[in-house]
Amino acid sequence: MINAYGKADQRKFFMTGSESPRTVPSWIWVLLISIIGWMAWFKIKSLNMETR
Repeated sequence: MINAYGKADQRKFFMTGSESPRTVPSWIWVLLISIIGWMAWFKIKSLNMETR
C-alpha cells in the first residue's frame, strides 16, 4: 500500500488525483437516460406487436 501522505509537511497536505471527488459528467447522464428511454420505447413497441 502506498502511503498517501508521503514524507511531506503534514500541515500542507493537499488532496490530488483520485482522492478529490468528481461528479459524473452531464453528457454521461444524457447518454444513459437516452439509452434507457430507447430501451423502454423498444420494449413497449415489441409488446404491442405481440398482442396483435
